[in-house]
Amino acid sequence: MKSKRSASRILVAVRQEDVAEIFDALGFEFDAVLCHSLKEARLRLDASISVILCGLRFDRGMIFDLLRHAKTSPMTRSIPFYSIVESKNIFSPAILNSVQMAATVLGASGFIDLFEVTNTAGEPEAYERLRQIIRQLV
Repeated sequence: MKSKRSASRILVAVRQEDVAEIFDALGFEFDAVLCHSLKEARLRLDASISVILCGLRFDRGMIFDLLRHAKTSPMTRSIPFYSIVESKNIFSPAILNSVQMAATVLGASGFIDLFEVTNTAGEPEAYERLRQIIRQLV
């Protein structure tokens, strides 16, 4: 019998360029459902998903579209949605703050700046913090 943690499905909506980093961060602890487009994410998002991680640059900025879709569907509105800054951060603090505030207003559960935590605490610590957040949610 699988434990709750090993069965936890995470919808990971990121650019192709960010896949390696996100999978390094998640490790093998979760069942990641990878999506690169809004269309694909909409098709794969269902009640079996435990958490949604969406990169800021997902499908050329479709993060809010995915968030809106997830939070307006009765089947998926209770799934925690986390915006994540992956790989090299190209955004100013003001832009990141604006994105974080807008995502919160639309129903996001949180904002994870993986890039910043990696720079300040190191890769192993940043990745462990991400996994810790997910463990608490599933």
